[in-house]
Amino acid sequence: MYKKYSSKAALLAGLALASLTSSAYAAVVCGPAANLSIPANIDGVYLNLVTGATGTAGGGTAGWDLNAYQTGTPASLFLFWPTTPANSFGGVAAGTVYSVLNAGDPIGPGQTYSVSSGSGGAANFVNLTGTTGDKLLGVRFFNEATSAINFGWMRLNTTATSGFPATIVQYCYQNDGTQILAGNTGGPVNTAPTLTYSPTTAAGVSFPAGPAGAANSSIAISSAGAVGTGQSAVTGCSITGAGAASFGAVTTTPANGVFNTATTSGAISLSCTRGASAATASLSCTETATPTVAGSPFTRTWALTCPAAVVTNVAPVGAVAPTTLTAGTGSVTPTITTPAQGAGSTVFSCSIPATAPSNFAIASNASQTLTNAAPAAIGLTCAPQAAATQATLTCTQTATPGPNPANATAVVTCPAALAGVSPGTVSGTTINLPVFSLPSTGSSRSLSFTSTGNASVLSCTTTGAGFSVAPNPLNLATGVPGSVTVSYTGTTVGTFTGTLTCTSNTAGGPFVYPLGVVVSGAVVSVPTLGQGGLWLLILGAMGLGLLSISAGRRD
Repeated sequence: MYKKYSSKAALLAGLALASLTSSAYAAVVCGPAANLSIPANIDGVYLNLVTGATGTAGGGTAGWDLNAYQTGTPASLFLFWPTTPANSFGGVAAGTVYSVLNAGDPIGPGQTYSVSSGSGGAANFVNLTGTTGDKLLGVRFFNEATSAINFGWMRLNTTATSGFPATIVQYCYQNDGTQILAGNTGGPVNTAPTLTYSPTTAAGVSFPAGPAGAANSSIAISSAGAVGTGQSAVTGCSITGAGAASFGAVTTTPANGVFNTATTSGAISLSCTRGASAATASLSCTETATPTVAGSPFTRTWALTCPAAVVTNVAPVGAVAPTTLTAGTGSVTPTITTPAQGAGSTVFSCSIPATAPSNFAIASNASQTLTNAAPAAIGLTCAPQAAATQATLTCTQTATPGPNPANATAVVTCPAALAGVSPGTVSGTTINLPVFSLPSTGSSRSLSFTSTGNASVLSCTTTGAGFSVAPNPLNLATGVPGSVTVSYTGTTVGTFTGTLTCTSNTAGGPFVYPLGVVVSGAVVSVPTLGQGGLWLLILGAMGLGLLSISAGRRD
């Protein structure tokens, strides 16, 4: 889509009008048009930047320099420029996309200008229409009053996302054809300050000598010559090179690295870690001037040197921390609060009162020599009592070279005896179940247990065919004995063995008992006569006797 427009007309009239609106001397000229609403239609507004004349058609607006209008689907803000004289018009752009400038950005012969219009599509205007608010657009145009290309800026107030409502709030230009800074209305020219570094980039930075460990240095920054909103920023500092790992993070003061009329001094703060050998690297920072100057942004580079550590013999200092033993055993590991240097060492000798009944004792590493190696754990024991007890671990320190550090001390706590289960029958005792004879099919025996301190749960298992245990688990209340019953069931003669194992969820156990049972064969019983059977026998004998008598009489 292309707009038709008329060529520039009435040049002589424009020259006459220019005498009323601009100075014969080099100057920043603003207006005369301001707060000019852009109609939301295909015609929009035509504007002569020198005379301030406006219109809805190019033919009716002599010497027009810019046409702002609405078109497209969806409709949005577009710009249209004259083509005569050639290469005399346009807006500052990156490629064909119009740029939104920052205050102080240069607008002059060194910038790129675009004359993209509706035919270029809405994408070329996205920076002007994408957000709501004021935006600075750099422009160049042919000043018919001086017959020269002038450079200026225009403040547009647009509304996302189409650009409308849109207003040309203000515009200014340099009337002698030289560069103008965005936002400059003819007041003092903004100038970026000149920064001076100490040490200079040529001298580099050498860190101070000293023992192994951290060392600090800095680069002082002084600023001079800032005018208006001019500024110079030191940013993006980084350290590279073979020895970069020996250097710490880089920080700047002020934190944002910006120097202006208000901030005239600062520093780049550096650190390194002195080690066995010297380390070298390079520090690079970016210095950016706003408004820009020739060569900006600059890269400032310093050579960094972190010297090797100066070796001196310093004895380490140890410390011990309070600890609580678990079930009467534990340990405490010394810490090094002052590291050793060179051949420095310290003999760390510890003791603890062995007062009865807790009987604290050192089980291992009562004495050791501290260097920069990891210290060994000091093993400790005690005899837990009904209530927790404490003793003080004291460690003397004999330093080489001296002087000797103060004793290291720590409180050691022996906790109260833990709750646990005790058996009525000593673990390991063989439990023989009562002998039984077939056809009886089983035998059993009970074992008692008591929980002290807290309630406990006893879980038991058996091995060996035919053996079982109940109840399982056995819940034991504090101080109340309970029992489990071990049973054997079988139908075979012989001697049988197994194992009962019981464990507790508290202290005590496991309790292990060998099991045994003897099963015998069936016993043959001889029947006996009861009283009724005896009478039957007597009566039977009497009957036989009567029969015998009767037979005799017949004979």
